[in-house]
Amino acid sequence: KENAIIENTPSESDLLIKKVNEKEEEKSAQSVEIFLGCILVSVAIMVTIFSFVLLQEFEVVPTNLVLVKSILQLLLFAISNKNNSISVKPANSRDAAIIALQGLFSGLAFICSIGAVRLLPLGDVF
Repeated sequence: KENAIIENTPSESDLLIKKVNEKEEEKSAQSVEIFLGCILVSVAIMVTIFSFVLLQEFEVVPTNLVLVKSILQLLLFAISNKNNSISVKPANSRDAAIIALQGLFSGLAFICSIGAVRLLPLGDVF
C-alpha cells in the first residue's frame, strides 16, 4: 500500500515542470493580448484621425454627429448587456440620476470636442 501511495503522488520535479509550463502559457497568452491591444489602439487612432479629417472637410454639425454616435452606442451596449445577462435598469433612483447625468455630460463633452475639431486648422489632406 505504501508503494502505491508513493507512486501516485507527483514528485517535486513533476510539479516544477507543470509550473514552468503554466508560466510559459501565461506569457504566450499575454504577448498575444499585448499584440492585439497594439493593433486595436492603432486602428482606433487611424479612425479618429480619419473622422477628424471628415469633420473638417464636410463641416458636420456636432449635434447630428452626437445623435448618430448615441444611437450606435445605445445599440452596441444593448446587445452587449443582453449577451452578458446584465440588467439595463438601475437598482434605485439615485443610480438612475447618476447614469442620466453621466450621459448628459458625456454628450456635452463630445459636442465640445467635435466643435473644437471643426475650429482647428488642419493641413492640406489631399
